[in-house]
Amino acid sequence: MLQCYDKPLKFSIQEKRNYWVFYNFVRAETTHKCHESVTYSVVGDFLHIDNLIPIVQRWNGPMSVALHAAGDDFYHTLDAIAYLRNCDSLLFKKFVTFHIVMDFDHFPKRKFISGKHIPLSQVYKDEFDCSKGPPYVGVQRKDTYKSKQNVKFPINVLRNVARQSAQTHFVLAADMELYPSENVIKSFLNMVVEQDKLFTTDARNVFVLPIFEVEANQKAPIDKKTLVQMYNNKTAISFHYKFCSKCHMIPKLSEWLELPVSKNLNVFTSSKRKDKFHLWEPFYIGTNDEPFFEERINWENGRDKMSQNFQQCLLDYNYYVLDNAFLVHKPGIKVFDQNHPDTRNERTPYDKNRLQKEYKQLLGEIRGC
Repeated sequence: MLQCYDKPLKFSIQEKRNYWVFYNFVRAETTHKCHESVTYSVVGDFLHIDNLIPIVQRWNGPMSVALHAAGDDFYHTLDAIAYLRNCDSLLFKKFVTFHIVMDFDHFPKRKFISGKHIPLSQVYKDEFDCSKGPPYVGVQRKDTYKSKQNVKFPINVLRNVARQSAQTHFVLAADMELYPSENVIKSFLNMVVEQDKLFTTDARNVFVLPIFEVEANQKAPIDKKTLVQMYNNKTAISFHYKFCSKCHMIPKLSEWLELPVSKNLNVFTSSKRKDKFHLWEPFYIGTNDEPFFEERINWENGRDKMSQNFQQCLLDYNYYVLDNAFLVHKPGIKVFDQNHPDTRNERTPYDKNRLQKEYKQLLGEIRGC
C-alpha cells in the first residue's frame, strides 16, 4: 500500500546551498525498514540538545536530528552528542541519528593529534567522561561561535536534512522544544492499517497533532488525560495562544478536549489551510512527498514554516487532526510584549509577498489561501 523503499543509514558529505552537510554522521544502532515505524525529525544546535532527553523517552523510536554547528561550535556539538550517547539513556544509541550542518564560511579550527591533521569526517569519538557532566550546561549563548560571529540559523535547511534522512516512510517533522505524547508510533501505524484509504499514494493528506504549552513550573504532560486536566485548571493552553493564536489554532478545540481518552488513534476532524485557518502552522505526520521547507528563509527572518504550509494550501491538502495524540512545548508560556516584540523579522529579499507570488505561478491559486 505505501509503496515505500528502504534506505540505508550511510554516512555521506554533501553540499546544500551554502553548507556542508554530514548526513548520518553519528548513526543509530537500530535500523528500520520503511514501513516499520515513524521517524521524529528535529533540528537545533548544541544548546538545544538537552531537549532530546525527554523526547527520546516519549518517542521510543527512530529519530533524525540535524544540528547546526558553525565554527568551533562543531566540537562542542560533538561533545554534546557523545555525552548523550554515553552518559544518558541507552535509547540515544539505539534510535537517534545525528546530522551536522556546517557553513561554508565558518569552518572549525583544524585538529591535530601527535602532529597529524584529523579530517572533520573522522574527528568524532564515541566516548565521554561522564563525571564531567553535560558539556552544554553553563554555556551562555552569547559565548558561542554562532553568536559572536552573528551566524544565521538555517532552520529550514536543517528541517529538510532531518526529514529527508528519515529511514521510514512516515515522518513527524517537529522542533527540538516540542515533546510528543506517548505511544504515537504504535497507535498511528495501527490507524494506517485500519484506515488505509487515507494513505493512498495520490492522497494529499497529513495528520496533525494539536500543540499546547504549559506554565514554566509545570511538567509537560505525556498523556491526554493529564493534558485535559491541566487545560481545565489553566496551567496549559493552546500553543502561542498569547502570542499568535491564529498560527496554531486547533479546529474544534473544545470538542477535542471532551473526546473520550483512548490508546487508539483516529481522525477527529479535518480542515484546509485557508480562510480563518490561513495563518495556521500545524505540525503533522506526513512523508517526504510533502513540500519541503523554504531554504531561502532563516530562523532570523521569522515565519519560517508558513511558506511550506502556504504551498500545501495551493495543493489543496487535507489536514486531518488526530484525536489522542498531541505535542507540548518545553514548559514556559510565550507572551507578546509590546516593549520587546519578536525580533525574528530580519529583512530578506525573499519576503512573504515574493514567495507567495512564486508559489502561485508554480502551483496555481486557490481562493482563501
